[in-house]
Amino acid sequence: MLIEAGISVRYIYSACIVTTSKDVRILHDPWFTEGIYDGAWFHFPIVVDPIASIGDVDVVYISHVHPDHYDSAFLKKYFEAYGKKEIIIANHEPNYLANKMRADGFKPTVLKPTVNIGSSRITVIPHRTGSISDIDSALVFATPTAPESTVWSTPMTLFSTTT
Repeated sequence: MLIEAGISVRYIYSACIVTTSKDVRILHDPWFTEGIYDGAWFHFPIVVDPIASIGDVDVVYISHVHPDHYDSAFLKKYFEAYGKKEIIIANHEPNYLANKMRADGFKPTVLKPTVNIGSSRITVIPHRTGSISDIDSALVFATPTAPESTVWSTPMTLFSTTT
């Protein structure tokens, strides 16, 4: 459900959240396949029905290629339930995530400039240190109708700023 003004943030599990404005719903970093990292990582407590918990969204944001953020098996199940969605990722060179997603059958949108969806602004900022291992990113989600509410979503931290 879209909201009247500002941004709502709903925690789902691990780094997975859903951010919502009056214009768009964004799913961030969904990971729900058990046994990633060669069988080492599992959910506790178990998430019984993550697809229903998330609900329908408009856009999916994946911060980086690690399997607790990019879960191709779950995305395929999610898209079976709700239809394909645009997947946005950061602009990295080399872009390991884009290459992996394409190999898995997805067509990610490498977000370079800020995009507007209605009155909502979405910017994906790549983490750049000059290292070949720069793979991470953050999403900035802002609404001009409530400029005091800006959500910065990174894989480990969620910031909400007030101006």
